[in-house]
Amino acid sequence: TRRDSEAMLGGKPSRDPLVGTTVDQYSIKRVIGEGGMGVVYEALQQSPRRTVALKMMKRGVTSKSAMRRFEYEAQTLGRLRHDGIAQIYQAGTWDDGTGGRPWFAMEYIQGAKTLTRYCKDKKLGTRERLDIFSKVCAAVQHGHAKGIIHRDLKPGNILVTSSGVPKVIDFGVARSTDSDLAVTTLQTDVGALIGTLQYMSPEQCDADPNDIDIRSDVYALGVVLYELLCDQPPYALRHAAIHEAARIIREEEPTKPSSVDKRLRGDIETIALKALEKDRDRRYQSATALEEDIDRYLAGDPITAKAPSAIDYMKRFARKHKAAAISIAAIFVVLVGAVIAISIFALEANAQRRIANDATVETLLTTAELKAALAYNQEALEKLTQEYSRGRAALDFLQEMLTFDPADAETLDTDMVKQMLATAEQRLDEETGAQPLVEAGIRYIIGNSYLGLTMPKEAEPHLRKTLEIREELRDSSHVEVLESKYIMGLLHKVQGRYAEAEPYYRQALEGYRSTLGSEDERTLWTLTALGKLLQEDERYKEAEEVYLEAMERSRNALGNESAHTITAMTNLGDLLYILARYDEALDLFEEAFSTSLKVYGPQDPRHFRQMANAAKALALRSDYDNAEGLLRLVLEGNREIYGNEHYRTLVTIHNLGSLLMERGRYDEAEHFYREAMEANQRVLGNRHRNTRVSTLRLADNLRKRAKYDEAEKLYRDVLEANPDNSTAKHMMSDLLRDQGRYLEAMAFCTDAKSIVGREHGRDSNFMVEPLTKMGQLSMDMGQYKEAESQLGEALERLQELLDDGHPSVLELRSKVAALRLLEGRFDEASSILWEVLDGRRYVLGAEHPDTLGTVADLSSLLMSQGRYDESMQYCTEALESSRRSLGKEHPGTLNAIYNMGSLLMKQGKYDKAMEYYREALDTNRRVLGDEHPDTLISIDTMGSLLRAQGKYDEAMVY
Repeated sequence: TRRDSEAMLGGKPSRDPLVGTTVDQYSIKRVIGEGGMGVVYEALQQSPRRTVALKMMKRGVTSKSAMRRFEYEAQTLGRLRHDGIAQIYQAGTWDDGTGGRPWFAMEYIQGAKTLTRYCKDKKLGTRERLDIFSKVCAAVQHGHAKGIIHRDLKPGNILVTSSGVPKVIDFGVARSTDSDLAVTTLQTDVGALIGTLQYMSPEQCDADPNDIDIRSDVYALGVVLYELLCDQPPYALRHAAIHEAARIIREEEPTKPSSVDKRLRGDIETIALKALEKDRDRRYQSATALEEDIDRYLAGDPITAKAPSAIDYMKRFARKHKAAAISIAAIFVVLVGAVIAISIFALEANAQRRIANDATVETLLTTAELKAALAYNQEALEKLTQEYSRGRAALDFLQEMLTFDPADAETLDTDMVKQMLATAEQRLDEETGAQPLVEAGIRYIIGNSYLGLTMPKEAEPHLRKTLEIREELRDSSHVEVLESKYIMGLLHKVQGRYAEAEPYYRQALEGYRSTLGSEDERTLWTLTALGKLLQEDERYKEAEEVYLEAMERSRNALGNESAHTITAMTNLGDLLYILARYDEALDLFEEAFSTSLKVYGPQDPRHFRQMANAAKALALRSDYDNAEGLLRLVLEGNREIYGNEHYRTLVTIHNLGSLLMERGRYDEAEHFYREAMEANQRVLGNRHRNTRVSTLRLADNLRKRAKYDEAEKLYRDVLEANPDNSTAKHMMSDLLRDQGRYLEAMAFCTDAKSIVGREHGRDSNFMVEPLTKMGQLSMDMGQYKEAESQLGEALERLQELLDDGHPSVLELRSKVAALRLLEGRFDEASSILWEVLDGRRYVLGAEHPDTLGTVADLSSLLMSQGRYDESMQYCTEALESSRRSLGKEHPGTLNAIYNMGSLLMKQGKYDKAMEYYREALDTNRRVLGDEHPDTLISIDTMGSLLRAQGKYDEAMVY
C-alpha cells in the first residue's frame, strides 16, 4: 500500500518488481491477480511454448523438511488430471533472499470468470446453476480421490471458461507450500483468523490443520452452492469482528434458502443445508454424495438427504448422555425376554395346531365336525403366523441392535454392551427351557457380540452350543448351520488355532456355494475369510488363488464399490506386498483407498484400513514422515471407536511401533510395543499369537538397545508359555549371539530347526530361517564351510518359494557376500553385492535403508581392498542419502558416519576422521547409552585414532 501510494503521489504508475523478469523458464508479462497467499502473473513458458498462469507465493519455505514436503506434494498436484481442474504444469522455488518462495506454473484460462460472476452475467436459472455446480463437485471429488484436500474452495477459485466449463484452481496449493493455515485458518499472534472466513467450515475455525478432511471441502462447496442459489452468503459476516465471525460459523444456523426465495423450499433447501451441517458426521461425506443428490434432483428422483432417523437420534443421544444411555440399555435386556417369550408362544401355538390337526383326523368324522376342525385350524394358523412374524421381527431387531460390531456401531459404549450381554445370558438360562432353536438364536447373537468385543473365551461356549443345536435340528445345508460353521471358523482363527478353523471355513464355503451360489455375498465373504486364514498360515500360493477368485467374482456380482470388493482388493494387496510384488500391491491399495474414500468417507472405520495401507505404501517409498502421520491418524480413530484393547487398535499400535523402529526411534517404539503387549496379555492371554508377536517385538527392541537382561526375560516368558515356538527360539539365539554366547545361541537354533521339522517337515520352506540363523552363527565362529552349506541350503529353499528379486532373497544373498568377504574372496563378494544393490534399487528404491546398507557394504569392501577413491564414492552416497532420508540418528546413518571416519583414517586424514568418529560417538551415547556395544566400539575407535597420531595420553582416556 505504501509503495502504491508513493507511486500515485509521485505521479508514477506502480510496477510489480517481477514483471519483465524470468523465473526458471517462465518470462513474466503482467499481474493478473493477487490474494492473501500470493500474486498470479501471466507468463510465457519457453518449452513447450505456451502462456501459463504463474502463481508466486508470498510465504517462503525455510526448512529442509518443508522443502522436501513441498517437492513431494507439488509432484502429487501435478498428477491431477481432470477436465474440471486447472492443470499444474511445474512447481519450484525462487530465492528472494528470505528463503525459497514456492511458485506454480498452471494452466492459463483465457477470458475466464468466477463461478458466481459467470452465472449472473449469463442470467442462468436454478437448474442451469445446479448443473454447472454438479460438474464442480465431480472435479473436487477427483482431487479427493487422489488424497488431496483443496482447503480454499470459494467462487474466486472456481473459474468458468467462455464455453461454460468450470475449472477449479489452486487445488492443494495451501498444503503443499506448508501454508495449511495461510488461506483458511492462520492465526496471528493476537489470535485473529486470517482468510476467507465465509467459506470456512466450523472445524477450520478451530485452527487445527490436522483436523481438516475432505468434508471441510464439502462444507465450502455447500457455501458456494448456497451463494449460487440465493445470490448471498449463508451468514452475514460483513461487519462482524473476526472472532465473532468464527463463533457464528461454529454455533449459529445458516439462514434458510427458502426464507430468501420461497421457490427453494423442499429438496433444494434440504441438499444445501445438509452440505452446511456443522457436525461433519451429518454432512455429505464426499463431494460425490453431494453431486449425486443434485443429479437426483435434476432427474426428478428422490434425494438421499433426509431428516435423521430415530436410530440416529438415539446414537447422538447416547454419545452426549451416557448415563441415560445405560438406562436405555435396560430396554434391550427386557427385549431379550420379550423375544424369548414371543418365540416360545409361537412354537407352542404351532405344536397345538399339529395336535388339533391329528385329533381331527382321528376322531372327527362328520362333515360338520370336519368343517369346524378346519375352521379351528385356520384360526390357529393365522394366529401362529401373526405371532411368528412378531417373534421373527423382534429377533431380527435384537440381532441388529445387540450384535456388537464396532465398524457399524461406533457410538456404543462397550462396557454398556458387556453389561447387556451378561444380563441377557442370565435371562436366556432362565427362560428358554425346552425351546432349543430359540436358545440357539439368542446364543448366536451373544457369542457373536462377545467375539466383536475380542472376548473369544466368553464367545466360545455360546457359539459351540449354537452349532450343536442347529446341527441336531436342522439340515446340514441350512443357512443357520452354515452361519454357525463360519463363525466357529472365525472364532478359532482369532484364537490362532488355524488347523481347527480351516475345516469349518471349507464346510461353510461348500454349503453356501451349493445352497446360495458362488456369487452370493455370504459365499464371497467366506471365500475371503478362507484366503486370510491361508495367508496367515503362510500358504501364499493357495491364498493368492482364493483371493483372486474372491475379487473377480465380487467385481462381477457386487460391483467395484461394494464393501466386499474393497476388502478383497485390500487382502490381495496385502498378500502381494508380502510377496514383494509392490507395483501390483500399490495399484490395489490405491484403488481400494480411493474407492473407500468415495463410499465411506474419511472418518469411517472401514476407511482406516485403507489409510494404514497408504501409510505402508508411503514407507515403501521412504516417505516416513507422511507414513507416520497417517498411522497416527488411524490409531487415534481406532482408539476412539474401538477402545484401547480392541485387536484393530492393538494392530495399529504394533504397526506404529514397527515404523518407529525402522526409523531408529527406539524409545518411542518401546512405548507402543509395551502398550500392545500388556493389552494383549490382558485380553487374549499369554499363549495367543498376537501376545507372542507383540512381546517378541518389544524384546527385539530392548535387545537392539543392549538391554539384554530385560529382553532375555521376555524371550523366556514367551518360551515358557509356548515352549515349542520356533520364532522365540530364533530371537533368543540373536540375543545370545549379540552377547558373544555363540554355543548357547547355536543350541537354540538347533532346537528351533527340530521344531520346524516336526511341524512342517524337514523339506519345508519354513526351514529357511533356522538354516539362515545357523549359517550366521557359523560365520561368527569362523566355521566357514559349515556357514556356506547352511546359507546355501537356505538360499536354495527360499528361491523355490520367492522370486530372485524378493527382499528376503536379496537379504540372504547379502549374507553370502559377507561370508565371501570373510573368506577373502573379494571378486565374488563384489559381484554378489552389485547384484543385490541393483535388485534393492529396483524393488525398494534408491533411498530405502536396505539399499543404502548395501551401498555402505560396497564401500567397506572397496576399502578393505585399498581402493580408497572408489570407496569414497559409495561412502559419500551412503552418508548423504542416509542423512537425507533416514535422519541423523538412524542406525544406517550412524553406520555410514562410522564408515566415513574409518575411510578417512585409512587415508591418513586424521583430523577429518576425528570429526566423523566424534559425531558417531556422541549420537550413539545419546540414542543408545554408554553401555551399548556400538557406543563401546565408537569409544575404542576414538582411542585407536588418537594412538595412531601418537596422542597416547588422550587415547588412554578412551
